[in-house]
Amino acid sequence: MSFEANLDGKTIARAYVEEDTYKARLVSIGDPFLSTGYDNKEKEKFVIKFQLTEDMDKFIPMYLTTKISKGDGEYSNSKLYDLLDSAKLIDKFKILLEALEEDKDKDIAIMHFLRKHLTLKEVKILTKTANKNDKEKRYSVVEKVVKFE
Repeated sequence: MSFEANLDGKTIARAYVEEDTYKARLVSIGDPFLSTGYDNKEKEKFVIKFQLTEDMDKFIPMYLTTKISKGDGEYSNSKLYDLLDSAKLIDKFKILLEALEEDKDKDIAIMHFLRKHLTLKEVKILTKTANKNDKEKRYSVVEKVVKFE
């Protein structure tokens, strides 16, 4: 569990960096939550937070759905699948899923697996800018983890 406090009601600061690749450390993996997308459909998502290596005051989030799927040519891989693939964890993850097939605590076990195998790993990330046209509201998010160091 990762607590994030906002006791004064102000928006939590978001970092902005130029769109580029950066070295970073994966510092936290949040719990899943429901979010309404542009299509007004609810999706379960979670946030992974990265701390930039060269500017340790900047934390850049990556928003992922809880969907883990390999693309089939018509569809691309999910971001979570790509993350596991970059970390070379697909085979370990398959073993976990086979063991959990009927387990009622499957979601808890998956989050534990992600936190155990990904937290504090050094990575190279590719950023993109959200709210690009509004200098007051723009902030950076992780588009992709390019590689694990």
